[in-house]
Parts: sequence; structure tokens; C-alpha cells
Amino acid sequence: EKKVAPTCTAQPCTIGIPNLLGVTHDCLGKTTGQSCTPNVTLGYEFVTGTAKNLVCDSLGSGSFVGTVSDVEPSRCPTPSFVTGAESSCSSGGDRMVGTTCWAFCIANYVPNVKQYECAVRGTTISLAAMTDALTCTATRRRLEDAGCNTSAADAANLTQRHLRHTCLGKSHTQKCVVECNVGYTISGGASVYTCTQGVLNSTSGLPTCTANPCNYSAPAGVGITSNCAGVATDSTCNATCGMGYEYANGSAPQTFTCGALGSFS
Repeated sequence: EKKVAPTCTAQPCTIGIPNLLGVTHDCLGKTTGQSCTPNVTLGYEFVTGTAKNLVCDSLGSGSFVGTVSDVEPSRCPTPSFVTGAESSCSSGGDRMVGTTCWAFCIANYVPNVKQYECAVRGTTISLAAMTDALTCTATRRRLEDAGCNTSAADAANLTQRHLRHTCLGKSHTQKCVVECNVGYTISGGASVYTCTQGVLNSTSGLPTCTANPCNYSAPAGVGITSNCAGVATDSTCNATCGMGYEYANGSAPQTFTCGALGSFS
């Protein structure tokens, strides 16, 4: 009787599929020997290099072989505000896609503060007001006196990890804004502080900030278990080998930290 060769079906790869903020891919459904290409979405860019292919392991392990290039959010162009305005938007880190900053009117202008967001709008990225744009109206100039320094910021509790501010170096009567740091969500609006004889004061108090959970780059793989679900900015979690698995030579439990951009490291 003539023998018929067996029919073989390529095994799909389900391990190592990219789950990274700002990354899209065509890896779902790929089988042994096939490749896929992770790429960046609008608003993100590779830190170095370009897209690199991942290959579904030809040995049939069900894992993709290769690494995804590091990705970071794109940055919005430097903003321009009206005369009499300052902001927390001027430094590069504050202008990443997905983050917000605040613009406010300085001393000798009617108090006003507005939130701005760096975001993808259509086919471009831009920094724009989340409601109406900031306007500043001049008032009578006042005499300046003692300024506010690091000690004043410490005394006002502005140096906490979840906060950022523009208060250092302000002179008497000058104003500054206190907001939530990247990785935290503000409840309500930012707080405007006034430097008065070297002391920082605000009628609204510190803003309320809630840490954002990390949803990307959680530890994953064959036999790995972790307590990373729901872990938020600046908090940590542990990845270990689950029941039925043991640590390979030179391996050990690992601690991961939830970063400000929503990814574990």
C-alpha cells in the first residue's frame, strides 16, 4: 500500500507579540517562519533606528524572535503665548504627546490660567488649549521685593513627586503654576501660587493628582506570573516563575517600576 506523507500545519506565534505604547504591528496570526513588522503610530517615533522585523520562531516554540526598537512620544512645537503669560510648557519633557501643561498670567496682569494639551490632531501633532486660549490683561505695576526659592517651594509642599511647578526664582508678587507631574491625572484645575515676601501662597491649595496605571510592557512570557495588574505611576510590582516552572540558571525574581508614560521598566 502506498504511503501518503503527513499534512503539517505551521504553528502560530502567540508569545512576544508587541504590547508597547505607540506601536502598531501585523503580528497576529503569523505562523512558523513568517515575519511581521512593528511600527510607530502617529505621535510616536523610534528613539534610534527604524522598524525591525520579528520572525515567528522556526523551531516551533510559538515565540517571536527579535526586538522592537525603543519608542518615545513625539514632541509638540515650542508654544507661543500672549504678552504677560508664562507656562510650564517650555521644557521638552512637558510637551510630549499625551501630556498637558498650563499657561498663566504673571504679576501685573489679571489672574488667569488655562490648560494646554500636546496631542495628535488630524495628521499633525500640536499644543493647543483644552478649552479657550489664555488671555492676559495688564493691571497696575507693583513694587517687587523678596523672591521665592527652593526653601519656599519645600515649605509649600511643592516638591512632592506627583507635582511640578514653575515657582522657583519668582519675585515678590509674581505668580506661578502648580500642576500634576507626567504620569498623574489632575482633578479639577492647576493651582496658581503667588510669591509674597519669599513665601508661596495659594487660595486653592495643592491640586489633587491620581497616579495613572501602567498598561504597557508588563512582564510576560512562558511560566511568568506577576502582580503588576493595576499598578500605577512610581509604584512597583514583581515578576516570578509560576507553579510548575523554575528559574533558569542566573535568573531570579524581578521588580518592575511603572513609569510616567504608562510602561513598565
